Amino acid sequence: MTLSISFYRPAVVLILVLSFFDNAYSQSSRIDSLQNRVANLSGTKKADALNQLAFEVFLNSLDKSHQFALEALKLSEQLHYVKGMAEANIYNGMYEYLTGNQEAGFILLKKGQRQANEAGDKSLEGYAFVQLGNRYRNLAQYDSAKLSYDQSFLILKDSL
Repeated sequence: MTLSISFYRPAVVLILVLSFFDNAYSQSSRIDSLQNRVANLSGTKKADALNQLAFEVFLNSLDKSHQFALEALKLSEQLHYVKGMAEANIYNGMYEYLTGNQEAGFILLKKGQRQANEAGDKSLEGYAFVQLGNRYRNLAQYDSAKLSYDQSFLILKDSL
C-alpha cells in the first residue's frame, strides 16, 4: 500500500506549526529568565545581561532592545566598563541606523568598534565591523562594505 503525498501534508504542516510555537515559547522563556536575572545582578554582570537582553529581543522589538542597550550603556559608563559601552553602542548604532538615523548609526557603530578594540574583545570588534559592512552594503557602498568585512575576517579568522 502506498500513501500519497497529500496524506503526509497535514502532518508536515502540523510539525512546522508546533516547532514555530515551541521556538517562540523557548525564546520568550529565555528572555523572561534573563529579565529576572537582571533584577538580581549588579555591576558589570548586570551590564552584560542588559546587553544580552538587547541582543535577544532585537528582532522582535527594536524599541525594547534599544531601551535595554541604553540602560546597559548608562550603567557601563558609570562603571567605566569599556566592553559594556562597546556592546551597547553597537546595538544602539544598529537601532539608529534601522530607524532612519543613518549618520548617528554609523557614529555609534564606529565608536563601539573602537571601544571593543580598546577592551581587547576581538569577537565584539569583529561583530562591529560586520554591522558596519552591512550598513555600507545597504547604501550600495560596496568597496567600503568589503573593507569592513575584510577587517572583520582578519580579526575573527582564528576563531572561525
